[in-house]
Amino acid sequence: MKKLIDKTWAKVSILLALIVMISACTDSFEKGGFDVNSSPNTNLFSINGVTGTIDQKTGIINVTMPYGSDITAAIPQVTLEEGATSNLAINTAINFTNPLKYRGVNGNLFKDYTVNVVVLSPITSFTINGLAAVINDANKTISLTLPDDTNLTALKPVIVLTQGVTIAPASGATIDFTNPVTFVVTSGGKNVNYKATVAVPVK
Repeated sequence: MKKLIDKTWAKVSILLALIVMISACTDSFEKGGFDVNSSPNTNLFSINGVTGTIDQKTGIINVTMPYGSDITAAIPQVTLEEGATSNLAINTAINFTNPLKYRGVNGNLFKDYTVNVVVLSPITSFTINGLAAVINDANKTISLTLPDDTNLTALKPVIVLTQGVTIAPASGATIDFTNPVTFVVTSGGKNVNYKATVAVPVK
């Protein structure tokens, strides 16, 4: 009988020891480095005072810069969750021409972000008689094909510009498009020429 009691007590002692160990480990995780409540989120991302939109579900950050902005060497302003760090060199000029990936880390959690930066086109739209032209910012060209009975010598383009941009000839001016016309886009004291070609179908 005594042996049975001793064996039972030994099993109970082992069980109690295991419970104490598990409880201690759990308490250690809660108070130590495994802080599951720490967020690795980026709360704010901006470039030259322009704040981007952050999708915390997808990790996508979109920043739309004004026309004329140089995004080849920009220093971002980033606000992370308290206690979080990232592998982004925020004190160094970064080339944002292509999407940029970085990771935020806080405790045992991390989140990956992708930053997309675009610069607004100076010309939002260019239409004649309700028809929209194709604007190629890389080549600085404007192309539009009108119905074959259109008189190209006296057309009035309606031009919508990005804020802070001017253009000459101005929107609504009567222009002869028999030959390509050069439009001068001005912003921040800098001029850029766009060549507008308006044509009718070749018969």
